[in-house]
Amino acid sequence: MQQRWAMMLLVHYLHATHSLEVIALVHSSKKGKKGRLKLLCNNQIAVQAFLEVGTQANVVSESAALELEKFVCAMYGKPTFSNTNKVRYKIFKSQYELQTPEKTKSVHNGVDFSLLPPCRTSLQKHCQRMNYQAYVWRHAHDAPMELPSPDG
Repeated sequence: MQQRWAMMLLVHYLHATHSLEVIALVHSSKKGKKGRLKLLCNNQIAVQAFLEVGTQANVVSESAALELEKFVCAMYGKPTFSNTNKVRYKIFKSQYELQTPEKTKSVHNGVDFSLLPPCRTSLQKHCQRMNYQAYVWRHAHDAPMELPSPDG
């Protein structure tokens, strides 16, 4: 029963991450929600981090934040990385680096930043927003709901 409850929470949290545009995964890697869920189900540490989200009103624990950042790195195809800033740099460099003058890549429409993961600061803000939404969902059965200010 606990496993089923955990999976239900994870699906809701993945919905929160998608609807809040925490990760532009749908646009960048085309894995969509099913791909994220499969990746998440294979990572028990990330599952625990997601289950911890929303337990406190305006606080995402440091350990959960680090695991969520590692999960974002894995979603962008870099499972050995734990820093989204480094993944951003690596992906940017691989896409737009000039290898040789003969193989110069021409960027006619500019750089598409939707292909990059969020920077660490932006990810932290997105995680705070996701945490607040999860907190609201976890306390939806409370009457009356006493919600903290979303400003933090």
